[in-house]
Amino acid sequence: MRRDYAEYLSSYKLDAGQLTSTRTLKLLVRELPYQRLQDYAAFQRAVAADQAQTISLDNKAPGAAGVGGNESANDLNESGMQAMKNNNFPMAINIFQQVVKLEPKHKTAWNNLGRAYLGLNQNEQAIAAFKKQTEIDPYDQFAYNNMGLAYENALKYDEARKQFQKQVEINPLDPFAHGNLGVLYVKQRDFASAVPELEKAVELQPQNPLLLISLGQSYIATNQTDKGMAAFEKAISLAPNQIIWNNIAFALAEQGVQLDRADKYADAAINAVETQLRDVNLDNLRFQDLGTASFLYNVWDTKGWIAFKRGDLATAQEYIEAAWQASGSGDQAEHVAEIFEKRGNRQQAVRYYVLSLAADVPSDEARASGRTRRDQRP
Repeated sequence: MRRDYAEYLSSYKLDAGQLTSTRTLKLLVRELPYQRLQDYAAFQRAVAADQAQTISLDNKAPGAAGVGGNESANDLNESGMQAMKNNNFPMAINIFQQVVKLEPKHKTAWNNLGRAYLGLNQNEQAIAAFKKQTEIDPYDQFAYNNMGLAYENALKYDEARKQFQKQVEINPLDPFAHGNLGVLYVKQRDFASAVPELEKAVELQPQNPLLLISLGQSYIATNQTDKGMAAFEKAISLAPNQIIWNNIAFALAEQGVQLDRADKYADAAINAVETQLRDVNLDNLRFQDLGTASFLYNVWDTKGWIAFKRGDLATAQEYIEAAWQASGSGDQAEHVAEIFEKRGNRQQAVRYYVLSLAADVPSDEARASGRTRRDQRP
């Protein structure tokens, strides 16, 4: 790039496995008049964009440890990041532990270690790692938000809220903290508090359909149905797929509104997932195929929950029991419990409430029902 005030040249060369980057910036004048501000800003952006280019290395054996004995802390940290990218969280934990042993005050390693623990749902270890990160840098741009996620996974919602709020205090325009705080409020059914956080998150991440769904549900729950439906429609326009259809259907069912539309969205999601599963070959089963099947169970639960809200307990039980038997989900066991409670079968209801709490991922609703009775729930 050549301007009358500066020249910028860059070149990249790969030779015998070695990548060489050469950049040269030559300033021709010391000052520019204010009228040239936009011109200079564009020049700066172009230089920054060139320097921000990423280099991607393809690992021919994902998960294999390319770690020897002479790496620096930064080299090991990069290896740990690659392991996380490959979802090899045990290896990532091992590598990041080496990093913090070599350099206890490494700039990012404690945060990365916490993320790796989160990948294995080891929430207490993750929280400890994130706390170390905040001790090193009390103004870290990620650690408080990540710590909030760990507390949320551990079902410690008050602590999670404090961490998300701390991240927002540090960076009022943090899109992730606003979004996570809003979704946490939705989970706690504090929709009035959720609305401003999710509005800010959507403002910062306008292309995120999942945030729009949470915002839509919060609008409907606060008697702003038109705004809620508009948020749902925008989410569908951004991502017309089975995940979005299912999530909107469930949100509508939760609020008990537009159940006919919710049912159509659930059917669309089921049809899309079943179409995907027709191509599954058991001889060449992929990890993502298992995820697709698991998602189908979630849509069955949604379909059943819509029927429950309509008062069709037979259809609700048919779908939700099948979903729970296939997945063992705590939330789905809690839904089965609600069906039996509605039928007046207290013994079976209690059994399924217990099962919902004993699941690998316990039901939030079942935990709440231990503190407040059903007639106090929205």
